[in-house]
Amino acid sequence: MGQIDCSGRALLPWLATSLVLAAGCVSADDARGAGEDTASDLTGDFADHAAPSLGPVGQWQWHDVPGAVCGYGQQTGFAVNVGTGSDVMIYLEGGGLCFDEITCAAAVPSTPITGGATALASYFTDGFTASTFQQILSGGGYSTGIFDRTLPNNPFKDSTLIYVPYCTGDLHTGSTTQWFFLNQRTAHFAGLQDLDLFLAMIVPAFPDASRVTLTGTSAGGFGSVLAYDHVSAAFGDKRVDLVTDSGPLLWIDPIVSHGFPVWNTNALIPADCPQCLQNYTHLYSYLSAKYPASRFALLSHDQDLVISIGYLMLPFPQFYLTMNDFTRNTIGPNPNWKYFVAGGTGHGFLYNLRESSTEQVQHCNWQFGLCFPYWVPVTTVLADWLTQLVTDDPSWRSVSSIL
Repeated sequence: MGQIDCSGRALLPWLATSLVLAAGCVSADDARGAGEDTASDLTGDFADHAAPSLGPVGQWQWHDVPGAVCGYGQQTGFAVNVGTGSDVMIYLEGGGLCFDEITCAAAVPSTPITGGATALASYFTDGFTASTFQQILSGGGYSTGIFDRTLPNNPFKDSTLIYVPYCTGDLHTGSTTQWFFLNQRTAHFAGLQDLDLFLAMIVPAFPDASRVTLTGTSAGGFGSVLAYDHVSAAFGDKRVDLVTDSGPLLWIDPIVSHGFPVWNTNALIPADCPQCLQNYTHLYSYLSAKYPASRFALLSHDQDLVISIGYLMLPFPQFYLTMNDFTRNTIGPNPNWKYFVAGGTGHGFLYNLRESSTEQVQHCNWQFGLCFPYWVPVTTVLADWLTQLVTDDPSWRSVSSIL
């Protein structure tokens, strides 16, 4: 790969983006670095990998995976919480991004947004191990939102939950290494390679899964869209749905695009979608057409502070208006894609399914054969909306707070 431009013009906007992408995420990481291997070298041969011992129902079990690494080569793995139902949910964690030795080593100072110094790319330098997972678990992590089995209207409360951590800084899309000259270390942008290793264990472990749902927040939200076709192919003829949270692939990507060539993200783009190589936004229509039996959901706040800064926009009116155009004109035309847009500057939904979206629905007061419009606020709770997705409710529809 060529050198990345680290001039102020390129780096300073990046810092704003990383601030936003790292803020508000429950840090947890994904990984594997496979040296010189490519993503295509690691897919398809699941017979060579043993299925994990899944552990007791309802309890988290961590699995170290040989060859799976974080940013500086530390071994990592994934976690499983077996449910009583027959479906499987795979969650890709978020937590910033990086693409060179300056950004991968940088941290955001304490701010009202982050609440404390935060690495631009979560766990890239320190790694994510079984002890990291246990520390977060003992502190109450992985117990809210989609992970909360006590929440009555959580559509995933009976699912087998698979947690993929994030410690490679590459939106779970990397399949390459870089030599960092300043600190004389090899950096592993290995998110995709790690995911391949995890899938090689996960797929044979759940041969009778009734359905798979791929999810992710922030960096994991971006990664879930980019990796969807790859994950679906691994599961063969099983239906795979997608819930992508707070990671919209807009056509304006002044920051994230610096990372794509470094991470080798193009290796993840389906070969039969040449237009997707030109602009990743085409993935939305491509996935809709290729997988008509699947359901796809996009979650976003209409003024997401993290993502708006990442795209170098003001939350309002720039990001607000951009999301209006994006949801209605990029997501809306695809019959099996729906969007859930809530008001506010928040970032991330899947750790709080009680969030809601209030839209203004127009009604008519008919007089003399004429419609005199008035608007009634209608509130939809996210957990109920996702339940409609999971149960294939025909009334499932897009909802948005954007006027």
